[in-house]
Amino acid sequence: MSAVHPKKLLEKASSLEAKGALKEASHQYASLIPILRNRGKVVEALTLCDKAMELSPNSTRLHLIKALCLMDIKRTNEALVEMESFAKAALRQNRVSQYLELAEQRLSSQWVLYCHFLKTLLEVERTRADIFLALSHGFLRQGEIKSSLEMVFAALHTGSEIDKGMSLLKEIILQKGRKEDLLYFDHFVAKRWTLERIEKHILVENSSLKSDLKLEVLKEDSFEDKSTGHSTGSVLLKSLNEETSSVLKQLIRELETELGEMPIGIEPLSGLVAEFKLKATHVINGDSQACLDIAIAFKEMGLLNEAKEFLNKVTSEQEKYVAAQILKGEIEFDSGSFLSALDIFLQILRLDKMEENEMKEALYYAVRIYFQLQNFEKANQFAKKLGAIDSNYRNFKKIGVVLNQKLEKR
Repeated sequence: MSAVHPKKLLEKASSLEAKGALKEASHQYASLIPILRNRGKVVEALTLCDKAMELSPNSTRLHLIKALCLMDIKRTNEALVEMESFAKAALRQNRVSQYLELAEQRLSSQWVLYCHFLKTLLEVERTRADIFLALSHGFLRQGEIKSSLEMVFAALHTGSEIDKGMSLLKEIILQKGRKEDLLYFDHFVAKRWTLERIEKHILVENSSLKSDLKLEVLKEDSFEDKSTGHSTGSVLLKSLNEETSSVLKQLIRELETELGEMPIGIEPLSGLVAEFKLKATHVINGDSQACLDIAIAFKEMGLLNEAKEFLNKVTSEQEKYVAAQILKGEIEFDSGSFLSALDIFLQILRLDKMEENEMKEALYYAVRIYFQLQNFEKANQFAKKLGAIDSNYRNFKKIGVVLNQKLEKR
């Protein structure tokens, strides 16, 4: 292969320009730009880029080339303007797919430019999954997990590129590193959860409450130590109390297995769950602990209405009534029904008899709910009550710090 001689290319470009072959001259000038960039002569490369654009104003790719030159000398804002021009030309010429591929090839190390290009496209074109997926990937490469998740969900909502969207969603979840998100993903793959539901649960840590209080979603602290001490690999059975009967454990294990084996596209709830509920009713025989165990299992499966159905079987005279009410309040809270959850926890706190840990849990959720409702004075009142009992309860100290900050601003 013969060596490239920049001087000869420049002479050829000048000759073509003199002959009036402006488009061909522009192409020759542009071919010199990567050579100059590689030699560190970025200013000279930028000058040639402007020359090429002057000769061929409609050459869309030159906007991408100029953006790269500008990034070399850290003129980022100007580079972003060029990427906007590149994106708008792609839309105007109806060549989005072609320029998406070109951007992916040329901007593999310039994720800021790549994402800006895609965001500009989305200002006009919001029906294409490939744009959302590309932007999700770009955000992921920059470590922007929340933005990456939002874009992949937007792609899935378009109803196309589903396989690619699912694959990318799992990749993001693994990089995010939150274990329960994988459980949510499995529910979604098995069609037990809707897209809206998994979106809500996976993005929950970015809600105003979660971001302000920096709370973690930890299933194991909803009840005292019920997720520990089990050797079984079953997600559901790890939630159950040691006293749970072997018959009930076996029923739950069978239901979990059957739901996990249901073919995608088959709705499992009507038959399997109805059969399970019928069998479980015979096992319960008025046992409040059994009702609670079944409700926990249903909650883990994402079957919240079924969970509440069994919690409602626990009467105020039974031993596990307060625990059942706490779980019902947690379900309402996790579903975003904050007023319903608040009503449940306030009723719990009006009861005469309860264990200390149950009182602390009810106070804890009262604080979180009032915080979510932006009623910081009420949240502070309940925080003081909780602090008087146990100042080290869960992340109470973090909550207290944030509450004080909110109150000082008022």
